[in-house]
Amino acid sequence: MINSLVPDDMISAYRSTNYRVFSDDPFVLRMGQPSGGLLRLHDLYRCNSSAFITAYNPFSLAASKVENENAQLKLENHLIERSFSCIKGIGEDSVGDWSSENSVLVLGIEFKMARSIGTAFLQNAIVWSSADAIPKLILLR
Repeated sequence: MINSLVPDDMISAYRSTNYRVFSDDPFVLRMGQPSGGLLRLHDLYRCNSSAFITAYNPFSLAASKVENENAQLKLENHLIERSFSCIKGIGEDSVGDWSSENSVLVLGIEFKMARSIGTAFLQNAIVWSSADAIPKLILLR
């Protein structure tokens, strides 16, 4: 058991989610598994960290399609205004209980900033990768 406000079953769902990155050479991020695709992007963008973030379904409570799309647009605009390099993606529940969530891979973002943005957009968690390109689930609550 993890000391978090996020229920254990939801944490398990986050860990088993497929985090698809729509780069020129698309790939899937999986928790705890090294990602060659992510390592290539880190090299290409000359960075040593990244975060996979969504604004969909704040605190994992189902929002309408319009609410989700508006929140995601605000997130993407927020990142663009701060000159982050971003690549669109999608989080897909591997079991199929949840609808896919539009997301973004943010390259070169520092850990504290990634946490701050995830928190500001009312997310339970983000996916963080350091120079090793091994995605880790970071709980925000």
